[in-house]
Amino acid sequence: MNYLNPKTKQKIKKITSEAFNKFGAEVTELTNYKEIVVKENDRLVEPMSKLTLNKWMGYITVCIHNLHREAIKEKEKNNKEFAETQYIKYIDGHLNIEPGNYAETLVIKENVKKPTETNMPLIKTIMYSINFYSDGTFEKIKPVEVKKEEEYILYLGLFDYNHNKVVIQKGGYKGCNVKNKQSILDYFRTMKKFEEWCVEKMEDVFSGRLNTNPDTSKDMATLNKIINEIEIKRRLGSF
Repeated sequence: MNYLNPKTKQKIKKITSEAFNKFGAEVTELTNYKEIVVKENDRLVEPMSKLTLNKWMGYITVCIHNLHREAIKEKEKNNKEFAETQYIKYIDGHLNIEPGNYAETLVIKENVKKPTETNMPLIKTIMYSINFYSDGTFEKIKPVEVKKEEEYILYLGLFDYNHNKVVIQKGGYKGCNVKNKQSILDYFRTMKKFEEWCVEKMEDVFSGRLNTNPDTSKDMATLNKIINEIEIKRRLGSF
């Protein structure tokens, strides 16, 4: 990212805060998104020039999505703190003995959180069981986790998110898994070129050069996350 002087940064912060507070993160998906940003810029005491505003449009979008992520984290934190006040820890010492033809199973249940309200259900999870057999032997058995076969989802946007990957499925870099650094370097050669590609793809949506589809919002969030992570690594000197 090019040098951003503190004064311009403060103006961008003011613009993004106003736009986010009025419309939420969805503002970046509106057809008149750029006009909204221009109006917020005009409200400033010392508005930025059109050239400067265009230069930092991508960064403004990143800032708006960052505000959205921070709002989500704050909401999750508040929900967690509220939930913790509703429960207290206690030890469930209940032993469930189920007789069988050749063995008896001793089911030991984990310590669970007991709701403060007596009419609320208890949440119990089996940690393991001990099988005692008629010949005096026994063994500890862990519950078998049945993994469901992943359902393949057809994505219409820029990326394919199946199989725990994020693969570019359109354009000249089709096949690159952006979750794998080596794959990125194989396709883009440098991380700088990859970052520029991400910014370009975001601007394609804002400028209207790229028609939106049901997956555009997810793709934009992915691009925003990538650009944000690269910027953090650059500041930490690990990029």
